[in-house]
Amino acid sequence: MDSIYQRILLCGVLMSGATVQAQITINSSHMPKSGDTLRYSDAAVNSSIDYKKTGAGITWDFSGLKPTGQDIYQYKSSVQINPAYLFWGLTTFGLKVADSFGFGTFKVKDIYDFFKNSSTKFTAEGRGLTFTGFPIPSDYSDPDEIYQFPLNYGDRDSSTFKVSFQLATFVSLTQKGYRINEVTGHGTVVTPYGSFSCLQVKTLVSEIDTIGSGTFKFPFPRTTVQYKFLSTAERIPVLEVSGSQTGTTFTPQYIRYRDKYLGLQSPLRPVASFTVNRRNGSTDDTFSFTDRSTRLPSGWKWTITPANARFTGGTAATSQNPKVLFNAPGVYSVQLTASNTFGTDDTLMSNLLSVVAGSNVDNYNLNTHKLFPIPASDHIIISPEPAAGWSYRIFDLSGKEYTAQAPREGQKINISALPTGTYLLQGSGNGEQAVMFVRD
Repeated sequence: MDSIYQRILLCGVLMSGATVQAQITINSSHMPKSGDTLRYSDAAVNSSIDYKKTGAGITWDFSGLKPTGQDIYQYKSSVQINPAYLFWGLTTFGLKVADSFGFGTFKVKDIYDFFKNSSTKFTAEGRGLTFTGFPIPSDYSDPDEIYQFPLNYGDRDSSTFKVSFQLATFVSLTQKGYRINEVTGHGTVVTPYGSFSCLQVKTLVSEIDTIGSGTFKFPFPRTTVQYKFLSTAERIPVLEVSGSQTGTTFTPQYIRYRDKYLGLQSPLRPVASFTVNRRNGSTDDTFSFTDRSTRLPSGWKWTITPANARFTGGTAATSQNPKVLFNAPGVYSVQLTASNTFGTDDTLMSNLLSVVAGSNVDNYNLNTHKLFPIPASDHIIISPEPAAGWSYRIFDLSGKEYTAQAPREGQKINISALPTGTYLLQGSGNGEQAVMFVRD
């Protein structure tokens, strides 16, 4: 019996030893590729979990993480991001790494890194960003070596990086620093998404971003510590914890893990909202929109329907506070989509703006006269009766004029010949009013 017991015990020891020694190797084939759309969940930070436990044969159990929102890493070809980034050729692919950086006059937006994957390393070779509405590409003068291959337990590497931009004649941006990777553990990581054999990689990134003009340059130093759990089954970290470290104390600031679609959005995403300086006007008037979104949006997209609007005053559909002129009369709906690192939100205001042709609508007073009934079949009645010399024009929402088909009889306007639809009645003569009505 002793001999059998000893053999069983020895087998168990050997199997245990084999488990401790077993590890995976990460190489270039496990990195993202152009066209990848890889979903992840953000999780509520839990300081009671030991994210930085290191060693061989470790099991990291993060199955209790609670998702708070979701997004996707989208690795796009350079031409998909912006034709200006063909600077790096058709085979280059990039990922948006930040929505914005800087402040005021020195603010840049839509920051992308462009990657190169080789048998020995995965590097950021170029960076693209938008300044005052123009995309600007730049090569890293010192590429950022994100991973060096092969990656095995116990490996350590360090590298420096630097990229610079001439944003305008007297405005420049330089981003430089160093990166240290250490493979501090191997074993099994468990998340709500599943269980994976993994390497634990601790990364320290120390960076200084300097932006400004002449002697007025502003440095923004920052140091980040990340614990990334890499597997051979997924092309992004199975789990990634980022934060700061003081001495031996690591303070997590965000947690994200590879996940399937859950239909969640981050509570830190913006809440879109806006106002406009006028609801009624003419094709000669400028409509000024003001973003009122909360939770620090860094990107904006304005959609106006129908598409008879043009942006003016140096603004665009991606401006925070655009100014708009309309090419044709009509009733317009406006949608704002606001975004930041944590997601997007949109708000739609249907039939928000009534626009008439011509000028002098600044003096229109919609309280002066009213139309009824609405909807109407045969006649609309203007109350009170307009003064002598008053005339009108009727337009549909495409801008087509129907005046000839709608004779006026005192306070009544005969609309029986009009097709079913929504119309604008534009008054003239002392700049009276412009009112929308419906013919059923």
